[in-house]
Amino acid sequence: MDALSQASSSFAPFKEILLQACGFHFESERERSLSTRIGQRMVEREIGSLEAYLSLLQNDRQELQQLVEALTVNETYFFREPEQLHLMAGTLAPEILRRRPQEPLRVVSAGCSTGEEPYSMAMILREHLGAGSEKLFSVVGVDIDSEVIATARTGIYERNSFRAMDSTLRDRYFYPCGPNRYQIGEIKQQVTLAVANLLAEPYPPVLHQPDIIFYRNVSIYFPRRIQEAIFRQLAALLREDGYLFVGAAETMHHNLGVLKLIERNGLFFYHKPPPARSSACCPRERRSLTRQGPAGSIPALFRKPPPAVKGAERLCRTIPTEASRGPTLRVRPLQKIDVQDLIAQAHSLAQNSSFDAALQLLDQIVIDHPALIEALVLKSSILMSTARLEEARALCRMALELQPLCGEAILILGLIALQDGEEEEARQRLRQTIYLQQACWLAHFSLAEMNFRQADQHRARHGYETALRILQQETAAERDRALFPLAYNAGEFMAICRHKLSLL
Repeated sequence: MDALSQASSSFAPFKEILLQACGFHFESERERSLSTRIGQRMVEREIGSLEAYLSLLQNDRQELQQLVEALTVNETYFFREPEQLHLMAGTLAPEILRRRPQEPLRVVSAGCSTGEEPYSMAMILREHLGAGSEKLFSVVGVDIDSEVIATARTGIYERNSFRAMDSTLRDRYFYPCGPNRYQIGEIKQQVTLAVANLLAEPYPPVLHQPDIIFYRNVSIYFPRRIQEAIFRQLAALLREDGYLFVGAAETMHHNLGVLKLIERNGLFFYHKPPPARSSACCPRERRSLTRQGPAGSIPALFRKPPPAVKGAERLCRTIPTEASRGPTLRVRPLQKIDVQDLIAQAHSLAQNSSFDAALQLLDQIVIDHPALIEALVLKSSILMSTARLEEARALCRMALELQPLCGEAILILGLIALQDGEEEEARQRLRQTIYLQQACWLAHFSLAEMNFRQADQHRARHGYETALRILQQETAAERDRALFPLAYNAGEFMAICRHKLSLL
């Protein structure tokens, strides 16, 4: 088996077969997993050489399916990422049913693994829509792995699958069938399960025209071009005015301009507007974030300069309130090559607590370049650090008008809301930050602190563990470059995380 692990070039034909068959790609550390699974299959089939096994794969589709199933990771549990599920069942589903009262809601779980996700959808829809709602919705779960679909059809689960699920809810929808084992009850009838390869068309009829698709934590297996191809195919399946959810860490990778990226209740997901619909946002969509620039990228900072903004100097020196703000600023290009040096100087001054000097320098930068996002964010972070919260809030809102996906501005707004005791807004802003910047330790830490105070032990533990892991991996150079927080002792925050975890 060591020889298999070392012979990287020998696996190129296997990688190509798997890429063409189902979109999987195996680079870096995932190559070891590929070599291990190939070795296991060769032992099971009593095949002595890679060449012979490659020939078998090329001529035996059943063996290819067996290898694919051996390579998939089926880590899942009930009510994973519950905020998305609650948004779907409590807000989107009633809206869709009101628009089409004569038709049931159709929801798809693409990449459903052993069934926890589609069954979670059925349970939460029943909870929100009430008893007797069976005719109002149906759920479809599909996966490429026939074995996990078989497991899902049995509906039997062990204790680990319920780790994020309230025991009252578990007892309502499951009944014991052995030591630490539970079998799903009547709600199972609301779920249809099928084997489907998301890369291969045509898709089975059960997938056609859903109102909502959940495609979460699946695209991590695929290279970029396969991710885009599958996302486009799923978007084509989706019914007009429908919605598509991906995992939190995958959201920005799918911002291709195919569907409209929107935000509601602090969560980002995709919408398929009807063709005749106006480009303006409807009242249900708090913000529409359409693609600007390369696929999946944050909108570019520098574009064609607009006419000069009257009163720009006043806006920079005296930050207006929301009601009194003047004309919306538009993005303009830098006029001086050394403006980044000035930003660096201001950043250095702020890190050394020379806040007044840093603000004076930033005032001039923002006057000359009123749409420079870095300057707006840095100035707002200094203002927050000096307790000038309203001014910091106004600058962050200006930054978001220019760049709706500015994670630093959203983070600062969340922390300001937290200081003001506006916990619901703080929670939404911090979740938005994590959607945009999964490695933002401060957002994870702040949410963990909120959950700790509210005795939500599961979410608090997860937040502290995530913040600790990110801090441990962060380099000194990365800490020095951060626009917010300006300066912090990583060791102290890691110690706080460990202490809180010991309490939990």
